[in-house]
Amino acid sequence: MIEGRYSEAEAPLRRYLERAPKDGTGPQRLGHLYVLQKRYDEAIPLLRSALREGQDMPHVREDLDEALQVRARELEARGLVAEAESLLVESRRVQQGAPPSEVPRAGRR
Repeated sequence: MIEGRYSEAEAPLRRYLERAPKDGTGPQRLGHLYVLQKRYDEAIPLLRSALREGQDMPHVREDLDEALQVRARELEARGLVAEAESLLVESRRVQQGAPPSEVPRAGRR
């Protein structure tokens, strides 16, 4: 039942992102939704964007940190150690409160 509610929430959030691409609220909310759904790879660029667009709040950093750590473990399990280490370095910077300007752009992994 809850999974159905998640999918109901996704479409309006995507429309909001299209209408207000520079507003950090949309990426933050959709990123959080993806973390709840364990869609970490999709959550990471959105949460990075949310931080850069003014949503530098503890819960956004916590979501991004969780997504980065889980994705790093997935990559490491596939033998992609360098990529995993890069995400873990970013995770530590997020935990330490690095300024949003130092958070990687959405396209970088």
